[in-house]
Amino acid sequence: LTLQDYSTLLLRVLGYSETAGDFSWNSAADTAFKISLIPPAIYEKSSFHRGDLAELTLRCLFQPYKDSSKILAETLMEQKIFTQQEFSEATKNFPMEETLS
Repeated sequence: LTLQDYSTLLLRVLGYSETAGDFSWNSAADTAFKISLIPPAIYEKSSFHRGDLAELTLRCLFQPYKDSSKILAETLMEQKIFTQQEFSEATKNFPMEETLS
């Protein structure tokens, strides 16, 4: 799995579309970087590892959908995938101001 591959998946989850012209597979990481989904530390590396995948997954939960202020985690809570309490408990050891900078 490459950064391009995983960026494509995450962008689709957030409502971005290749067919709508939001991005192409070749530019998926660039687009994800521009919307602050990928931090510089991952974007500028020449390799992509499991830890990077985990960080991007977490960051995606706090990322707003395309053309919206609602973040992915809010939608998942509305769909009863998890509760606010479960989400808070699962993310309490991840200071988001550091993760999302």
